[in-house]
Amino acid sequence: MKICFEQFLSRNHSWCYVGQNISRAALKQGHEVHLKPTDGLELFPKDLKPYLRNQLDSAYDAQISYTAPRNFQNYLSHGAKNRFGIWNYEFTHIPPSFIKPILSVDKFLPSSTWFYNICREAKIPDSKMCVVPHGVDWETFEAAEPLIFSTRKSVKFLMNFGQPHIRKNIAGTLEAYGRAFHQDDNVCLIIKAHDKKPERSFEVSFSEIFKNWELKYPKHAEVIVIKDYVDDMAALYKACDCLLMLSNCEAFSLPNLEILAAGGFTITSNYGGQLDFLTTENAMLVSGKLVRAPVKAQYWEPSVYSAMFEPDIDDAVTCMKAFAQSPKLYKQNAQQTIAKLKETYTWDQAFKQIENLCQ
Repeated sequence: MKICFEQFLSRNHSWCYVGQNISRAALKQGHEVHLKPTDGLELFPKDLKPYLRNQLDSAYDAQISYTAPRNFQNYLSHGAKNRFGIWNYEFTHIPPSFIKPILSVDKFLPSSTWFYNICREAKIPDSKMCVVPHGVDWETFEAAEPLIFSTRKSVKFLMNFGQPHIRKNIAGTLEAYGRAFHQDDNVCLIIKAHDKKPERSFEVSFSEIFKNWELKYPKHAEVIVIKDYVDDMAALYKACDCLLMLSNCEAFSLPNLEILAAGGFTITSNYGGQLDFLTTENAMLVSGKLVRAPVKAQYWEPSVYSAMFEPDIDDAVTCMKAFAQSPKLYKQNAQQTIAKLKETYTWDQAFKQIENLCQ
């Protein structure tokens, strides 16, 4: 088949990462792939450069785009069949203006059961949708050589947020770490931070949050902050024992899958798309409650009826302390779930599902 991708493909962004890896899976299967980035070429991967196109052909056997639905009409306009739109939303009310574009594609591909059910609540027919989970390159993560850090602490937690948005609950995650440990404890928190000046209502300043946290917890446990670009994220995951992310809402949450692929464990919110693959064996799922999502935390068209999850900090502290006492045991338990995950959560499997939908 001849397949095209028109979307973000060059940024440090989940849409780019998914598009790149599904296109690699298609190439591996011998398909002809054309890529048209809509975000420049600054971080475009070298291995995919031979497949770049300034202009796409008029017709393809299949078209795939992970983008905001309002872009579907333009980005999936290269033929009249097998137009596959991918998009996920973290809040419980889909922007109303996005419904019509979703209904216009041949198949809409939410990435988790959680978001699929939100789409059903929005009256998107089951016949229009198919859940196609994201994947992970298991071999790359398993074989990665861990990054070396200056810390002498034995237990390493990882915070990894691609975008400093309100819903990532950066302050809440740091609050839990501050309460759980102090400077004499044998733990270190590695923070892969995207630090920028907020430009939109849903963005926050990591530097400001971190500064306030340090003032509140002057005797906090060790923290290492990485703000620079990391070329090999698998090596970062491999160096850490447990992902710590208490997000308010996630439609899939790739980091929670990637830490498992790297042999680690995760402590995260008991809410969202990650519950498709997280269990009590490979994660500690922090309890909490649903609350009204602040309008400023939402994207595109905020709704006063949207909800998000508020993790219980005390429960998170209990989980973190328990993991720090027996990290090897928790990681060993997590690895017992890997074989089943490898059957579903791969990029090859994601592309195979899309390929099987083609008519």
